[in-house]
Amino acid sequence: MVRDKALLTLLCFVFSPLWSLAQRDLILLRDGSERKVKIIMVNSDQIVYSSDAKSVKQETINNNVVYMIKYEKRGNIFFMEDGERVSGEGDGRIPSNATVIYLLKGEEIVGYNVELDVSSVKYTASKKKGKEIFTIDKSQIFLIVYPDGTKEMLNDFETLRKQKEAALAEQRRLAEETRLEELRKSYPKTAIIKTIKNLTIKVSLLTENEQKVTYKRSEQKNSPVYHMDRTNIKDIIYND
Repeated sequence: MVRDKALLTLLCFVFSPLWSLAQRDLILLRDGSERKVKIIMVNSDQIVYSSDAKSVKQETINNNVVYMIKYEKRGNIFFMEDGERVSGEGDGRIPSNATVIYLLKGEEIVGYNVELDVSSVKYTASKKKGKEIFTIDKSQIFLIVYPDGTKEMLNDFETLRKQKEAALAEQRRLAEETRLEELRKSYPKTAIIKTIKNLTIKVSLLTENEQKVTYKRSEQKNSPVYHMDRTNIKDIIYND
């Protein structure tokens, strides 16, 4: 009986690491790093996980820094920029001699004979030479993971986010510039400004935007240019 207990203890000790590994999921972050964990729960804001199947300690990570969860038993979940989670195709176990290509849109591609040129990445779906060659534009690729574990990030999510924000800001700037240019074509024009202090001022408007107006007092000869914040204005009555 004692010998049987000792044997059982030994077997548990030997196979417990294998059990732990068998229960591990993988979190791939947007900076290219990864964590092998046991997923406990995923909600709209974060992932709750433990470092292994036996750990009682729970940790969390925000969804906005996660690219993908690769579940041990039920496939891949990709995290989009808008926070949506999308199921994606992918092999549960990647062959040890394969290269994995991860796309920005959320897709895992297993390839072989991977080659990079200035603008694209070429690969085959089989390790054998002479097979059909597939091509992907570099601008579509987030990360390449080679068989030896080294990684090559072709597009950084944070850089792309800043570029998109800069592009939107430039669009808004150009739109505002166009709007102001159209306004300038109709200036100066006469109007009456009614202030929140119930003052009535006859003016010649020079410019205006959402924050302030620039004007001269039309009843004063050689009037200087004045500026008034919109917060001080109750109404502007324009003369047709």
